[in-house]
Amino acid sequence: MKETGFAHWLAPNTDATNSSGFTALPGGLKLPAGNIFDVINTSGHWWSSTEAIETADDIDAWARNIDHIGAYLGATNQIKRCGFSVRCLKD
Repeated sequence: MKETGFAHWLAPNTDATNSSGFTALPGGLKLPAGNIFDVINTSGHWWSSTEAIETADDIDAWARNIDHIGAYLGATNQIKRCGFSVRCLKD
């Protein structure tokens, strides 16, 4: 799923083949407090359109993430105040 090479990803960018054609880029994330951006060039995080759980002060949503080490595509629920990338698809 990841873009191959090191134009955007930091080394080692292992297991990057982009065989799916998704061309995942390492946009990092924005932390919920302040204007702090983190892990740019080492991981990509994307929102899902599926809400996860409701907490006392917020509703979480599912997200996917991939790192520069390995090809594992993670799935986690995150607070919506985080800043993740989105991928628009045409119907």
